[in-house]
Amino acid sequence: MKAKLYNLLSLSTEIKIPASWLKAQARKGKIPCLFIGKKMFFNFTAVEKALADLASSKGTNNE
Repeated sequence: MKAKLYNLLSLSTEIKIPASWLKAQARKGKIPCLFIGKKMFFNFTAVEKALADLASSKGTNNE
């Protein structure tokens, strides 16, 4: 099965989280992403897992 990659705006729309927050978390290494040139791409399943891990480790009061 091939993993579908989302660009930043597509992912933001899909999961209803601001693109600016996703970008900041990805740059901090808290959300996995792939850089192709200057553009960020995300594996949906990996992002879901990372968000769940963030929520369980820090509660709901994240940056």
